[in-house]
Amino acid sequence: MKTYREAIDKLGDGKEPGINGRWLKELTMFSSRGYTTGMFFGKQPDSDYNFDGQSYRMSHEMIGVVLDVDNETAKVGLRSRLDTGDSVEYLTPGLEGQLFEITSMKDREGIDITTARNEDVIFIKVPEGIRKNDLIRREIKARMHHPKIYV
Repeated sequence: MKTYREAIDKLGDGKEPGINGRWLKELTMFSSRGYTTGMFFGKQPDSDYNFDGQSYRMSHEMIGVVLDVDNETAKVGLRSRLDTGDSVEYLTPGLEGQLFEITSMKDREGIDITTARNEDVIFIKVPEGIRKNDLIRREIKARMHHPKIYV
């Protein structure tokens, strides 16, 4: 959503529109059937809607949403399994592209846990700058060459 919002805002700023390469990269990370001009130039042949024959492709998955932040602790609503030791990325300004390791998690009762699942609400330490409603994602195939930041 953030990427779409930035692109729409760019169109409305009165300046020459352009395409930010980061937008294209972001849009290819989550499940998609590819992109077309849709009906903008009239009806397209059905074959144009899947350029490479793949139904869905994605390199990242959404882990959860930050529900609240108190100092360095975030309350997170999970959308996928999360384990201590996992590397995640927070979609917040200034932290794009940085990986952070989940070093500990607590459940609603404050008990340390090592695994949490979809729809669980957990508490984790987060870096400075994380805000309510920020998204958390991870790469499906973790890249070994990215340095992790521990918080």
